[in-house]
Amino acid sequence: MARTTILILAMLLVPVAGWCAGSELRTPLLGYLVQEDPLELRAISGIPGAAIRSEPLPLPDGLTRLRLAPGHGFALAERGDTDPGAVLMLDGRGPLPLAPISGALARADLVSFSPSGRSAALYSASEQRLQVLIGLPDRARVSLNEAGLEVVSLAVSDDGEVLLTCDKQGMVYAARAGEKQPVFRAEGLSGMIFLPNRTDALVCDRIRGEVFLLGGFDGTAYSRLLASGLDGPGAVRAASDGLSVLVAGREGNRAWLIDVATAAVRAFELPASPVVFEPLRLPDAYLFASPPGEPAWMLVKSGGETRSYFIPGIDGRDPQ
Repeated sequence: MARTTILILAMLLVPVAGWCAGSELRTPLLGYLVQEDPLELRAISGIPGAAIRSEPLPLPDGLTRLRLAPGHGFALAERGDTDPGAVLMLDGRGPLPLAPISGALARADLVSFSPSGRSAALYSASEQRLQVLIGLPDRARVSLNEAGLEVVSLAVSDDGEVLLTCDKQGMVYAARAGEKQPVFRAEGLSGMIFLPNRTDALVCDRIRGEVFLLGGFDGTAYSRLLASGLDGPGAVRAASDGLSVLVAGREGNRAWLIDVATAAVRAFELPASPVVFEPLRLPDAYLFASPPGEPAWMLVKSGGETRSYFIPGIDGRDPQ
């Protein structure tokens, strides 16, 4: 009886063993790290608190620059002075496919993705040309192409229908359906981005130490003060649900979390100086510091709480 039971178990385990042998067990992919000079792309794998960076991934020949989209599912790629911009899909492995975008700028000094990454605004200072791309990543096309503009900052809505630009005098303009109107005047604009799937936008003024919510671009535009008294606010990023806002401090390791509905502000300290809040693949996880070769830092937001995790540097170096 015992021998018969052993034989039956062996017969049941053979298909399971075969299935496991033929399956690929992959470490979770959190996102990517880009180094500009020389150009490198490395995957961040694992889980917060136990993440590692890969060796440089293979890239198509001729690439000169990569800009990662929110969520790190793809990047906008540049290949030189004449070839149009292209989409580089990212899956943690290589080689990676490259899809040119007909008519897109070959080089852009400013690139601003919409919150979801479905749209992007590009600006070339040398050409004084502004473009909006929609349908990203797999159906990308140029929906707006204007010349003769001087722009220092950009933001575009997820549907690509509303564009914010800021000039050297700090005047912010909203453009929709061919109509352009001034909507805000900044003394020192440091951040500007739309809320997810909405046409309301956030702007940070580092000199005034204030954060505003802008809206009403289809009629009477308005601005509503969300926060004041901030010491040098910098980059701004709305959470994935659009209910709260992360603001990076331009000096020190400080950041702020702002509730959009109540305007309640909570300051918190980070283990490194935040440069941006770049959305990773994990919901409400953001890369906020990534010096080349050095340990990088990510922040995970859960409700009103935040927690930071480091990603070891090259050769496994930890923060000192």
